[in-house]
Amino acid sequence: MRSPNPIATLVAVLLSQGAAFAQSQTEVVKLTPFEVIGDKDKSYGALNSNSITRFNAELEKLPVSADIFTQAFMDDTAATSIEEMLTTYSAGAGKVATDPSTSSGMADGDHVAHTYTQLRGFNTTIMQRDSLMPVGGLYNPGATAPGVTSNFDVERVEVINGPQALLYSGGGPGGVINVVSKQARFGRQLNGTAKFQVDRYGGKQGQFDAGAGGDRFAWRIATLNDDQKTRRVDVGRVVNGYYGQLAAKAWETTTIRINAGTTAERGILGGSASLTSNPTTDNRSSNTLSYLLFANLTGANTLNNAGAPNASGAILDGKLTWDNYSSLGGWMRSERTLTQTESVAIATAWSPHLSTEISAGYTFTDYAFRDVGTTLQAPQAPANPLGVWASSAAPNETDEPAHTKSLRVCAVASHGLLGGRAQTIFGVDYVSTRAFSISYSYFQADSNFNVIYSPTAPATANNRIALTTQYFPIPAKYPLFSLGAKQVTINGVNYVRQSTNQSNPALISPANPLGLPATNLNQHNELVNKGLFAVNLTQWADGRLSTLLGVRANSSFDSQLQSPPTPYRLAKIDSLDFDVGVDYAVRSWLRPY
Repeated sequence: MRSPNPIATLVAVLLSQGAAFAQSQTEVVKLTPFEVIGDKDKSYGALNSNSITRFNAELEKLPVSADIFTQAFMDDTAATSIEEMLTTYSAGAGKVATDPSTSSGMADGDHVAHTYTQLRGFNTTIMQRDSLMPVGGLYNPGATAPGVTSNFDVERVEVINGPQALLYSGGGPGGVINVVSKQARFGRQLNGTAKFQVDRYGGKQGQFDAGAGGDRFAWRIATLNDDQKTRRVDVGRVVNGYYGQLAAKAWETTTIRINAGTTAERGILGGSASLTSNPTTDNRSSNTLSYLLFANLTGANTLNNAGAPNASGAILDGKLTWDNYSSLGGWMRSERTLTQTESVAIATAWSPHLSTEISAGYTFTDYAFRDVGTTLQAPQAPANPLGVWASSAAPNETDEPAHTKSLRVCAVASHGLLGGRAQTIFGVDYVSTRAFSISYSYFQADSNFNVIYSPTAPATANNRIALTTQYFPIPAKYPLFSLGAKQVTINGVNYVRQSTNQSNPALISPANPLGLPATNLNQHNELVNKGLFAVNLTQWADGRLSTLLGVRANSSFDSQLQSPPTPYRLAKIDSLDFDVGVDYAVRSWLRPY
């Protein structure tokens, strides 16, 4: 696994250049069309955008629909995640899961597999960062956690609705979401902010943001320490994040920007549990705790199947509530997410009429979760060896790492077109992602923690002896061992963590390319998206009329390998997309498009 602190080198460079950063600005800095211009009035109304067309343009003169969320807006609404902000304030935005039946049960802290942001009824499977890199992993988009992207290192979020989004890798018919990283700006004295906020559930978040810039060098850093809590007992997450950007003018007309950042998240998930008792004495056995609470069947007055008084008494001795019914598993239902991003962009103004940008990025996301079903065991339940109210779980886990590489090369030309003032951008982009979804279990090992193979053990487990269901008294926030532990000892027996569906070379065949003995998760995905694009924006009649023409030729390749009976999935799609827009100023305050 890669180091979770990729900006240490960057910070060292910043400190060594401190004298240069303190220089005052003595002359006007020349900006390429690719520079993100800060909002001078600190208001909610951003006046320009370079995500919509990839060059700076006045929003009121663009024939597209877009929502621009500035730093001031995010600060004033106390937004902590991009998805939460869009769901609340962007019309037509929401969250959805690939399995619609689970969407209605989503609450903060729940694990709902493969959650996406939706725009205008269409899934937006990814967000883009700086018009270049996908945000988050393939299976669970979200740079910080599944469906969650912290905004501590973001200064603007732009939602582009409609077909113009098709011009960009990862865009879709509903739109595209682009997040703009906090920028290091030239000609700025040392400045910074510190923010601390507490929410109604007792969650605490601290942020620090600082930067400075001279004539040739500029820097920006941001940090996050976030302890998120929910209404439910023990359900929440802790997030730590670090971000930095170093900008340098290699020549008078060339700007180089280097970004690096990382976040580490660990959380305890909520989830419904069921009751196990002695069915002959308690007719509530096998019901979910949420149902029993709803039906007011948690007390001692419930009758058994024979009509006699319930022998179990009040569930959890009368302490079961809506706040703790889904928290009894502790970190037997938990997750952790490590995300690391690195990128570089080189923008050059070759002349007043021609500029280019070359940008490349790398993202590594490692997401793991333990989403096992937990059961509340009554003291007299036959399988409960503890004789007290307990919880039981089989600590199986799923790991979903993903590596993404991105490349974008584009040029902007300013010119005249039939008497109009025109800008034309053309370029290519390439995004490649390799992702995996693999289940893990714990298997018996010897005194040196070497796994034990037994001919009497199941062949589907490659003759390994798996850890059985474990029982622990409640309440227990941290029972047994933590998520991802490489080796553990329970009751004097050693266990090691290995892939549940472990590859067996003897089973490799055309029908089983990975040599998998069972159907447990062991998926290998590769997704490649590449395209050519061009956009022309022309203003006519002294800017009263604007036309926008765009075209994208795109090629997508998606492959997946997994266990039989369907070991292969392969899809290749080539498309050619166009869009046309017109914006006309009927009055200074009225511009239909």
